[in-house]
Amino acid sequence: MLILATMKNVILIAIFLLSVNVMVDAYEYCKDETLKKICRPGKMHLECGAPELSTDYECQRMAPLLPITKKVKRFLLDLHNGWRDKVASGNEIGGKEGKTFQIATRMRELIWDNELNFLASNQVKRGKQFKVDCVASKRLNFVSQITVRSPHEGFKGKQDIASVFDVMLEILMPAYETKSSVPDPTAMAANCTSQPGRYYRYCNYFVCNYDFDNKPFEIIYQPGTEAASDCAHWGAQPSKQWPHLCTNTGEIFKYVSISPDHPFGLG
Repeated sequence: MLILATMKNVILIAIFLLSVNVMVDAYEYCKDETLKKICRPGKMHLECGAPELSTDYECQRMAPLLPITKKVKRFLLDLHNGWRDKVASGNEIGGKEGKTFQIATRMRELIWDNELNFLASNQVKRGKQFKVDCVASKRLNFVSQITVRSPHEGFKGKQDIASVFDVMLEILMPAYETKSSVPDPTAMAANCTSQPGRYYRYCNYFVCNYDFDNKPFEIIYQPGTEAASDCAHWGAQPSKQWPHLCTNTGEIFKYVSISPDHPFGLG
């Protein structure tokens, strides 16, 4: 859905990706037994009273919610998958040293996820920048998050869908091109990332949740000599639309830690 705030033409844009077979109780986070399974000891979940940080941009009132159309969803999916397809091809140049990225043998297409949207939207709608220690759930046990605060003020164009597309491209393009301008930009090109969900507060606050996190002791993606040659690893096949990516079956692959210092399933 699209959210518009009324303070200084600040805009909140809700962007989220489709999920499948969500359990009835999947959005329950705050019971003691649930918190023990999804958050580290002493850490509070976003939905359960996580501490807030002050911000220069606070939303005084919320405008009515507007539905996100299929066109908007397709725009965002194509934006992300197009970038991932370029990286997976082995022809993309980027990073601080300007080197060519290695070919990816099993990078997946992204699909829309409603729960990640739910978490991101609630975080943005509060109108403050939260200190988030835990964004995980029973479904997605190691969610990663990118937050970007824009220094600009005011709305640069008319409040229509075409302008919204321009705004989203303006924010996402630098994150893709620099590969290093956000806290964890590698999540955009990780093997296991498959279901992002995001909210964007125009000229203020951008929250992007992904269904998988990158770890310092793990590779970002599996390199090889032929793109999409190992899609069977996911029970998938090469994508027809994105030839260097694997299709996304909707199956969720739980994070399993290989290090005792990084316990399983705690965000």
